Amino acid sequence: MTLKKLSFILFLVCLASVTVLSLIPSPPKLPGSFEYIDKAEHAAAYAVLSMLLFMSLPDFRKKITGVLVCVLMLAVYGILIEFIQSFTGRSPELADFAADLAGIVLGIFASSLLTRVFRAGT
Repeated sequence: MTLKKLSFILFLVCLASVTVLSLIPSPPKLPGSFEYIDKAEHAAAYAVLSMLLFMSLPDFRKKITGVLVCVLMLAVYGILIEFIQSFTGRSPELADFAADLAGIVLGIFASSLLTRVFRAGT
């Protein structure tokens, strides 16, 4: 199995997990919570999603097109999740979406950096 295929499979598993956790009425709380931990959770989840999606894209992922595809797909997903939350007893928040976007950018940057490091080592 190639890295692209494995990344895409892991992306789908993580996407399903994020969807369930985002839409259940009372999500589990992490121990050691602090005031804005939910924003950190959003950023971390979307960073992982964007890393996996970015690494699973075809070879154009090195170009701006790959970045735009990744950002647009996950941003639309984040907006939809926030909208759907209003029907599940949860409250949609603009700050959650901002954390999602920060995570998306962080994940793309991290996967680009990791790709360069691994390619330089081979």
